[in-house]
Amino acid sequence: MPQGKNHRKCINRASVFQWQKKKQKSHKGIQSQKMYKQCLCVSVARNIFFDTVAQLKIPPSIYYVFAKNYFKFLFMLKKLLFTFATVLALAACSKKSADTALAIVPERLEISPTSSSILTGATTQFTLKFYNTTGQLATLPAGIVWSTGNTSIATISQQGLVTGVGNGQTEVRASYNSVTIAALLTVAANNSQLATITLNPATIQEVLLNQSATIMAEGKTNTGTVIPGLSFSWQSSSSTLVEVNNTGQVTGKAYGTADVTASAMGIQSAPVMVQVIRKGNFSGSASTGMAKLKIENGVLKLQTTPDFSVSTGAPDLRIYLGNNSGNITGAQEIASLNQRSGAQSWNVPAPTTITQYRYVIVWCKQFGGTYGVADLGL
Repeated sequence: MPQGKNHRKCINRASVFQWQKKKQKSHKGIQSQKMYKQCLCVSVARNIFFDTVAQLKIPPSIYYVFAKNYFKFLFMLKKLLFTFATVLALAACSKKSADTALAIVPERLEISPTSSSILTGATTQFTLKFYNTTGQLATLPAGIVWSTGNTSIATISQQGLVTGVGNGQTEVRASYNSVTIAALLTVAANNSQLATITLNPATIQEVLLNQSATIMAEGKTNTGTVIPGLSFSWQSSSSTLVEVNNTGQVTGKAYGTADVTASAMGIQSAPVMVQVIRKGNFSGSASTGMAKLKIENGVLKLQTTPDFSVSTGAPDLRIYLGNNSGNITGAQEIASLNQRSGAQSWNVPAPTTITQYRYVIVWCKQFGGTYGVADLGL
């Protein structure tokens, strides 16, 4: 770029003469042509600058400073525009496509307590929770019908209040449309006889395929006093999925869920749901924790453990089930990862099976890229 006096001459020449394209034969003419082009570029840039200053009505003092340093000003303007473009790009990163639709699952009732006891003539209350077709806790619908398995042992009102009639154990049932849930009630003649059998864990026991765990049983009176020395008989609702021996040891034989119960002296425990699951730890610098795949209440579920976490910087993260650890080719999108940490649970749409995919993948849907992979094993 011409400097000093030549610089001023260039600007003057460019502002006075029009550019004419002519072939210059001499070396001097060619150099003059190049210099003239440079002068014209400088003049155009300066004219744009001055027009902008005039339209913005910048005060003369500031105008003078900019006029002396207009090339620096243009450079600063370029940086400002670049910064603005960067901000727009970052803002675009936070945008994403619509969240993954929740899987549709059967409606479900949950009853509490699952096992209880009272004396003849006493009452106790049972309550319900209702889960809708997206698996979310919802308001109890109208039309729920309560009943007992044996009215000579206990009766129940349509508000779930049970009255003990005679000695024995019976089911307390609640039904809504095609959904039925049951609990156990023992009506005891006195406070010394066996009234309930409790299991530990009380509701869910997870095991891996071909691995074992032990469930503990305990018999109690109506007042909660433990009765020692009882011999329990154990049952599994599906021995092809879960085997149980005479000490309460359960072994996972195939992926799925079976109910395991213990009984003694004509009294049965509420069932423990034994789940034969798949699980794997998340690997990579952007994620920690564990993923689990299991069947619960007839629905395939994908879950993360309480110690799960993934990078908060990446936009639009989704969780997938797939068979390639490095991409989502052929994978199934399960959910939008709106929470970046903690225990979470998603229903997996039917007809996906528990053995169909090997990997749980955290993927940035907007820009691509893996942010965590858990290998569930073969």
